[in-house]
Amino acid sequence: MTESGVFWLQGSETIPRGESNRFLWGNYAPVDGDLFVANIPVSEGKLPPEITGLFARNGPNPAFISAGYHWFDGSGYIHAVHVDAGTQTANYSGQFVQTPILQQERAAGRALANKFGDLRGLGALVLTAVEGMRKLLGIIDASDGMYTANTALLWHDGRLFALHEGDQPHLLHAEENGRIGTQGRVHKAGKEGKWFTAHPKIDPDTKKLYAFGYDLMCDGSPIPASFVFHFGNAWEEEEEGGGRRIVLEAQRFEHFELDFDGTFDRPGKEVKWTQEEMDARAAHLYEYTLLLPPPSSPPSSSPPSSSSSSCLLAHSRLIPASHDPRLWEFPQINQKKAGRKSRFMFATVFNQHGEGEGFVKVDLEGGRGEGGAPYAEVKYEEGTFGGEVIFVPREGGREDGGEREEDDGYLLTFTHSYPRNMSEFRVYDARRMEGGGEGGKEGGREALVASVALPRRVPWGFHALWVEQNELENQRDKVVLEKGKVVEEGGGAARKAKEEL
Repeated sequence: MTESGVFWLQGSETIPRGESNRFLWGNYAPVDGDLFVANIPVSEGKLPPEITGLFARNGPNPAFISAGYHWFDGSGYIHAVHVDAGTQTANYSGQFVQTPILQQERAAGRALANKFGDLRGLGALVLTAVEGMRKLLGIIDASDGMYTANTALLWHDGRLFALHEGDQPHLLHAEENGRIGTQGRVHKAGKEGKWFTAHPKIDPDTKKLYAFGYDLMCDGSPIPASFVFHFGNAWEEEEEGGGRRIVLEAQRFEHFELDFDGTFDRPGKEVKWTQEEMDARAAHLYEYTLLLPPPSSPPSSSPPSSSSSSCLLAHSRLIPASHDPRLWEFPQINQKKAGRKSRFMFATVFNQHGEGEGFVKVDLEGGRGEGGAPYAEVKYEEGTFGGEVIFVPREGGREDGGEREEDDGYLLTFTHSYPRNMSEFRVYDARRMEGGGEGGKEGGREALVASVALPRRVPWGFHALWVEQNELENQRDKVVLEKGKVVEEGGGAARKAKEEL
């Protein structure tokens, strides 16, 4: 079969960029090409001294659209602002993650590899066969990965990475002005060098990186069937009698419906769901307590399973404040508390269209008592929505010489306003959020510290990252990877990286 015949069978670009696919509509729609704009002035307020560094967010932005395009499928695209509190200016960078498969698709001028949304129904069998033929014909070189690197970002050991749950990390490099480039795909991270994770954790003291998978099943106490995409925090505590327990806090869907066919109405249209439909789409904050055996207990020689495990589920409970018909997701904490008992958690609140209408701060200390968890909320102005919020601690101690509270700092995010057709980088004061909940008030503009109007639209995406300026200045030297091997070096640190990567 000829190459053109394979393209015809795959049906690439059969969905127009319009209302026929909700993931190509409104602020889900992709932007075209890379862009860099320097010296953008702060448009409102003033950047505090702590906010000098790089704020970046990864997300899907299809360079080419296949027949079954789904939001999870877009090529990794990083929107970033390098902000300088000294000059009160920002540089904007919008760049594709140059994965090997994206480079092949750009050379071909169309989508080549099957994506998540393509693999449904009987057509998935045909497309799987077509992809196999492309590999046999040499149309696709799958030896260096075929995924999108579109989910998250990681800063670790002086390096910046783009992550995807089913692939290896892609090494990036941030220039001094904030422009981000792709150095190549790492080959030796994760399980057997095949995949890594999009949600690793870093110990704030040791700086060790932890990548993990999970199966929440303990002896005799299976956790009810549910979906957990994101964990807020977890820590270990001593039990009376010498045992130990792990406290785990996570966002949990009782049910999860993956929207393939645009069953959500489009933004701007009234949605009337039944209570059952709302509950099916809502995510709530749960706290699990897992009991571990005492250190003297001999380790089990058998692998964990539903009938043989090294933990016991003591209890799981809903944090009452999160019992909300809206969807609470993307839980975040002060990362200085990662792996330690924490009091506050932040989450983005999504409406029935899947757009972030604001964010909340939950006081978990209150949630562990009888009265439920009090929370504060910022709700964006009408027609404005945002994504994940990242917490940045306020520098130094208090004026009275004491330590700052865990929630004393700022929340950073990207927003987009439909009425103004404008995207912004925003900084909020986490302690100026007003009390929410029944009878409470919603904070908003009064918590806004500063904003920067961006030169282009920032579509909805996934996970964000903050990198302080001193960390950027100590970034490892630039290298270029080709199929996991360093082919170009930028200095002594790069030569060391050649051995490590």
